[in-house]
Amino acid sequence: MKVLVVEDDRKIKTEVIDDVLTSLGYENDWAANQQEALGLLEKNGYDLVLLDLQIPARPNSGAASAEFGKHLLRQIRQIKGHGNVPVVIMTGYHQAGLDMAADLIGIGAIDFICKPFPPNGRTLAHVIETTLQKYQKSQEAQPPQPEGTFTGGQMIFYPERVELCGVKVLGSKAAASREMLKVLAEVKTDGIYKYYGGEQIASKISAENGIGTITGCARTIRNQFARLLKKHLNVEVGDNDILEHTDQGYRLNYRITVSFCDSNTNLLGHNDNLWGQNSDPKGHLKGQKNDPINFGVSSKVKTRCQWILDALNQGRKLRREDVESSLNCSAKTAQRALDVLRNADIIRFQGSKKTGHYVLTKTGDLR
Repeated sequence: MKVLVVEDDRKIKTEVIDDVLTSLGYENDWAANQQEALGLLEKNGYDLVLLDLQIPARPNSGAASAEFGKHLLRQIRQIKGHGNVPVVIMTGYHQAGLDMAADLIGIGAIDFICKPFPPNGRTLAHVIETTLQKYQKSQEAQPPQPEGTFTGGQMIFYPERVELCGVKVLGSKAAASREMLKVLAEVKTDGIYKYYGGEQIASKISAENGIGTITGCARTIRNQFARLLKKHLNVEVGDNDILEHTDQGYRLNYRITVSFCDSNTNLLGHNDNLWGQNSDPKGHLKGQKNDPINFGVSSKVKTRCQWILDALNQGRKLRREDVESSLNCSAKTAQRALDVLRNADIIRFQGSKKTGHYVLTKTGDLR
């Protein structure tokens, strides 16, 4: 057995986790941040991942966040050969961490253990052994899938196209189908995408022929995605493997993850923090009249702006110094990103100069 340990605290790794894994007879690799973990996962195979929820995004960044651990969990599910590897979340958040359990399970967590690890009862060794036993039984119980069966992947929205698993599946001419998918990517509850009725989608994208347009879009999405993935990746795609349809409406399959990029492939955000919270499916900020998320700035500035919005949406009380240290940038660079959002009336500074902080305005509120 080989385990990947993602833990930024050297003392916990070397003095506690190593002893447990050695006692169980398991080998392990160590990653101290999200970037290192991805590098190891892309090169090696693992039987289990022990994931500290609060980790840095990259070496020497100094800023650890539970969001980075959550992002890594989502990425593990996208890496070929690791889609089903069991992941145990290690968290020092205790009750707050357990409150996130439903969301984390929805994107791939198998079990949880709080830090510091209990000395008896439900110990780290117990959780590891139990998780591996459950995983082995679940794998044995599943009927073997035919080679080449679609098992999920990342859907990326660019300004004029959509890609799934690296394959261009919708182009500029399929505007209505792309807008329909953006609606379905908006909201996730406990890790599962929300159902939208045909009339709801038609209203959101201003479909000319109402529900008839939506029916046609659904047919295009299913047929074209299946044909192109078969052609380029030689995988078989079932009717509900990407777009599910029941009497409740349409929704994306839970195995699809969504990201948004600009034309230069710079990541703008994920489905649960960019389109779903601050804008409608066409990219218009809520509360404004058809003003797209386009401040006339470079993609790097836009990425910093998005990080600020995400942090404020999570309830953080940001000052310029926080942006500077978290993004490892200069005071001038941090202030520029804040000024872009402030000038667009998306954020404002609240309180005194010494103790105040930035907050979202009404245009940036969550739904």
